[in-house]
Amino acid sequence: MEASRKEDFFLKFATMAEFRQAIEHKEQTPGVFLRYTRPISVGTRVSIMVEVKERNRSFFFDGEVLWRRLRSGGPRLPPGVFVRMTKQDMTRLDASIRYLTDSGAEERRRQPRYPIKLSGLYATSKGEFQCQTLDLSRGGAFVRCMGPLLIIGDVFPLVLYPEEEGGKGVVISVRVAWIEFVEERRGMGVAFVDSKSHLKKIFRVLDNYEINQKRLWNTDVE
Repeated sequence: MEASRKEDFFLKFATMAEFRQAIEHKEQTPGVFLRYTRPISVGTRVSIMVEVKERNRSFFFDGEVLWRRLRSGGPRLPPGVFVRMTKQDMTRLDASIRYLTDSGAEERRRQPRYPIKLSGLYATSKGEFQCQTLDLSRGGAFVRCMGPLLIIGDVFPLVLYPEEEGGKGVVISVRVAWIEFVEERRGMGVAFVDSKSHLKKIFRVLDNYEINQKRLWNTDVE
């Protein structure tokens, strides 16, 4: 029996269409078949980083090589490996693919984002965890998370603590739009789902930031 070991792979694709052509889902066992020709042993634990240039995004998933096909068996049987995944990781991979395939990437760029850091709290089925915004806009934020990540599409309450509110928490409803698994930026991109009137305290933070930036960069001399 081959010894279990761990390998890291970095796969680059120009477009989402190219990435989708490179993988195939298997209904019977959670996982994906990768059209991959590099020799790799059955039983190897793998961490696969995927970069899609078209979307300027990267994500990763973990799994174990369950079986491999060394030679082509025809157009429908290309060489490659089947990577078995947990149901949770499979759900996250599916969600990432759906997000990158749809227009979500363009939607996120409609509002200017600023590097505003606000401490916060969010709750999951495993309890309440600390978080921090790494950027903020009128449409949403990227939240660096200290606890478990939710699933794309989940709506949950996020508590933020703007200095303008004297330390008082502002509770807002957000929806998970995308997920970042890379450890140093592990977190969630969230979209605000509350009405503008409910978000006025968050908008005040953005207004003050924009005013301060204009003052800093104002080079007019009277």
